[in-house]
Amino acid sequence: MATKEEEEEREEQGTQHTSELDDLPSSLIVIVDLNQESWIDSTAKGGPSVIETLESLLTFLRAFFMLHGGNTVTIIAAHPYGSEFLYQSPALQRSKLSAHQPSGALEMDEIDQTLHERIVSLSKKLKSKSSQETSKAGFKCSLISSAFALAACTVNRISSQKVNRMLPRVLVLTASTELPSQYIPIMNSIFSMQKANVLIDALVVSDSDCSFLQQAADITNGVYLRPDLSKVGGTSGALLSWMISVFLGDKHTRFLNADSQSRSTLLRLPQAQDVDYRSSCFKTGQMVDVGFVCSVCLSIFAKCDFFICPTCDSKIALDRPAGAAVSKKRKVAAAAAQKGDEGK
Repeated sequence: MATKEEEEEREEQGTQHTSELDDLPSSLIVIVDLNQESWIDSTAKGGPSVIETLESLLTFLRAFFMLHGGNTVTIIAAHPYGSEFLYQSPALQRSKLSAHQPSGALEMDEIDQTLHERIVSLSKKLKSKSSQETSKAGFKCSLISSAFALAACTVNRISSQKVNRMLPRVLVLTASTELPSQYIPIMNSIFSMQKANVLIDALVVSDSDCSFLQQAADITNGVYLRPDLSKVGGTSGALLSWMISVFLGDKHTRFLNADSQSRSTLLRLPQAQDVDYRSSCFKTGQMVDVGFVCSVCLSIFAKCDFFICPTCDSKIALDRPAGAAVSKKRKVAAAAAQKGDEGK
């Protein structure tokens, strides 16, 4: 039996541990989907434009830096041709660790300038690539899976630091809805984030839900938010108010006990309602209850009416029809019965 002194000592140690975690700075990794077609479709339905969304993001980052002087930011852009870093705080760059660089709120001037230059350069590059592929019709999804992989690498590097400890979390800002062909790499990144105890928040600026991001937020105890386009598109600053009220607080601000898997929250945040954990068909994008899985790349299809996998070009060995299997069993049973009669 533990004495009262030992119990008081344990309580003090737990309080000290919690206060130390509360004092740690946060490292926010923002994944921004810059798919032009998705944002045009969202704007046409009454939602905010990509420029208005980026302006709200910059103001949100100013509020984020005001929470702690050691907070850091990483901004990753996802587009149909890949993903790349738009900005990373000097404290996270290995080449600038020894130099005296601005941090916290003093970074905002550098973020404004760097982000503007990178986005202008990226838009020119995407425009030139899209003009070269005018003959290929069809909608191209952004490679969110590639951006998630970069975010997972950043989380691993932040978690491995022993001197400058930080609490990483991920915020996904997108106007896309379904990404069936990227299901497996996205889920791998989500499970790695869950193992690292990293929150994944998602802000979907669209008129329909994104099932993958719903699953990501639910698995990692993050927040999934899809506001009404008519409320955030027509009013100036409406999207910013949602971002500040929902996504500004870190894990220790949201939960009573951030080290456990408990969802007892201190804040009244949007709760997930009926998250659909079904996978989507890689060919049609429709939800699948029972489907076919490629044994090589694990792609999922609602119907298997082909002999070569559309994802990895592997040959698919189809089983015999059910009638053929039944007839073979009947033949085997008849042969066994005939041998039995002959033995008698």
